[in-house]
Amino acid sequence: MPNDLNLKAMEIMKEVFKLLVGYLDHIIGIEVPILAVTLGVQIIRNMAGPDHSTFLQLNEL
Repeated sequence: MPNDLNLKAMEIMKEVFKLLVGYLDHIIGIEVPILAVTLGVQIIRNMAGPDHSTFLQLNEL
């Protein structure tokens, strides 16, 4: 699991903006989305589907 997810930032955003907080994930697996839900995320989108290999990573740009 990457160390740079900064999931705690979602708690700050939820408190500051008083809005629903969501999480967009490109990681295969369910561990991170589950953790995000425990931190109050109410919307999850996971992009790691069958077309996952078509997405560019930052170092590929």
